[in-house]
Amino acid sequence: MRNFFKIFGTLTFLTLFLSQGQSATFPTGPDSRLTIGTLCEHGSSLRYEEKIEYCSRSVSSSKKWDIIDRYEALGYEIRRYGRYNFKIDHLIPLCAGGSNEESNLWPQHSSVYIKTDKIEGMICQLMAKGEMLQEEAVRLILDVKSNLETANDVELDLSERLSELKGLSLQKH
Repeated sequence: MRNFFKIFGTLTFLTLFLSQGQSATFPTGPDSRLTIGTLCEHGSSLRYEEKIEYCSRSVSSSKKWDIIDRYEALGYEIRRYGRYNFKIDHLIPLCAGGSNEESNLWPQHSSVYIKTDKIEGMICQLMAKGEMLQEEAVRLILDVKSNLETANDVELDLSERLSELKGLSLQKH
């Protein structure tokens, strides 16, 4: 049922978007005037061999609406396209050491997170296996979220890295 609402919301958005004959007025990437990406400084634990700070998810509903308001003040029209078509995204994901600060949050449209969420998961898997350091992870994530056209290539590269690791793991047994 949840997928139905996602699909319905996306179709509703596309219908509205195409019938208006206008370009999208929602952010397709984080706006650097508001969202620069920040790391967790006082986490609840340390993660991975690298011992990066991990902040537990903690973004209130009012903080989410504040983020939307800040983006709309710049001319984006999030409410126009329906709040259900957006999530408040951690630019640097929590699993890569991102913070819950407003400078790390932005309203991400479903047409964007459908491309970036899988990449974030793969990056954090590599970090957990000790195969990627935070510096590389953050650079990749920031690049993909700022340049969506690179998402398919990055996803392919990460899939290959994970497959190679899986192959090596199977050879050891």
